[in-house]
Amino acid sequence: MFVFCNPPYIKKNIVALKDHGGGIGYSKSGNRYLARKTPILDLLYGYQILNKLGFETNIADDQHIPSDNFSDFLLKYPQIMSAKIVFVRFSQPTINNDFKFAHFLKKNKCSAKLVAFGPVIENNKKWFYEDNIFDYFITSELEAVVDEFVKKIKDINKNIDVGISGVFSKIDKDYICINTVSVKADLQSLPYLPYHLPIFKNYVKFAISSRGCPIGCTYCPYILVQNKKFRFKTANQVIDELLYYQKLGIKKIIFRDPNFGYNNQRVRDICELYIKNKLKIEWECETVLNTLKDETILLMCKANCKLVRVGIETVSPELLKLAKRPSKLADINIAKNKINLFQKNNSKVYGFFVIGFERDKLKYIKTAPKVAKFLNLDRAQFMTPNLYPGIEQYQKVIDNKIIDKDLLSNRESFSDIIGNHAKINFSLAKNIDTTTLHIGKKYCERLWYLYNKNKKLSLNQFLKYLVFTRVALLTLNNLKILNRFRALISENR
Repeated sequence: MFVFCNPPYIKKNIVALKDHGGGIGYSKSGNRYLARKTPILDLLYGYQILNKLGFETNIADDQHIPSDNFSDFLLKYPQIMSAKIVFVRFSQPTINNDFKFAHFLKKNKCSAKLVAFGPVIENNKKWFYEDNIFDYFITSELEAVVDEFVKKIKDINKNIDVGISGVFSKIDKDYICINTVSVKADLQSLPYLPYHLPIFKNYVKFAISSRGCPIGCTYCPYILVQNKKFRFKTANQVIDELLYYQKLGIKKIIFRDPNFGYNNQRVRDICELYIKNKLKIEWECETVLNTLKDETILLMCKANCKLVRVGIETVSPELLKLAKRPSKLADINIAKNKINLFQKNNSKVYGFFVIGFERDKLKYIKTAPKVAKFLNLDRAQFMTPNLYPGIEQYQKVIDNKIIDKDLLSNRESFSDIIGNHAKINFSLAKNIDTTTLHIGKKYCERLWYLYNKNKKLSLNQFLKYLVFTRVALLTLNNLKILNRFRALISENR
């Protein structure tokens, strides 16, 4: 028997989203007992691939019924202790936690082979060499290698060199890998996701139709793990999959592609087949907005696309150039027209802004919510950069000593700092410290709430946000009398 595990993340008031950020994951403030349940796609694919091969396979996902601790988790999933192989899904904010879980299993006499997987491992192999607890760790996309891997080790008690690219085998305390180049999955060979299982009844339903994005922005986690090559399912495959989910009674699918609309013709083919097959299931996607042709947008709306998520990123052409994002993709007048076209046809548009880029300035940050208002977004989200190992900015942070190197050399502090949106731990912009950046983030969020006609605020909230934005603006404009209260205003705790 094999078990795919997403162990409990034991951090108070923090929620880990393992499938976000291209599958690298990030954390945010929240109550994990009440948080939205989101599928971890490679974990589900791994389960489904082995299940279809006839292997007895189980899923132990702590999101289903959150546990208080590792012991509680094992009580809910006792099959872990009798499994032959236990796959543990890693993510950036949970690296230290996931290692602790592995040690907990060994301490409690778990005899299974322990296998670590997840996109985050590719650029974090050093922690596995140092810790040495796992029998195997996988840097390839799990879907590409899991069947061959299991067939090779299922009947062997000792660890062996499996001879698979991107699979590291522990032999005599050393890890061996025939080829360290990670293998990417053939999306057209993937099975449907196992949403028929009762465990997923109350989960949001994710799916993918493509991976990779040729645009290649330097800060993008998708490119870091999926590369720039655009891999995709055919239009017929996408529609067949949606038909399957609709028959299960699923009402909505969220596509987790980094750039769903990259190929306009493929999107139009999907939408035309959707309409031809008279589907009713709603869907959402994330895409680059300005490359979508108007006729593509109209077909998406007609085919029941109810929401698109788009990256506005920053209002500064200088910062876009630095991030290698083509400026034509950020023309806000083009974006406004396309957003208007979606909204006229009953689809919503959410926009993402990133503040605190390298060379960012307060004037750009203060302008961001005004741009969101100009674009008439249905929702705007303001985030700080994800500083993942492997992207250009990560090495610059080390070289410029923005974060103490000793903190990044400690696994626990490294896990707490990188990929953590619950607290701002660093600023890439030289002239903006973390406290000021957090004030700027709160200013953007709350001014947007005041602007947004779709956000209904109580009188108390309205007054609170109004006062905060006025005080925050004075602070951002460097009114010296408020300097002593900056930490209190920032709420960055």
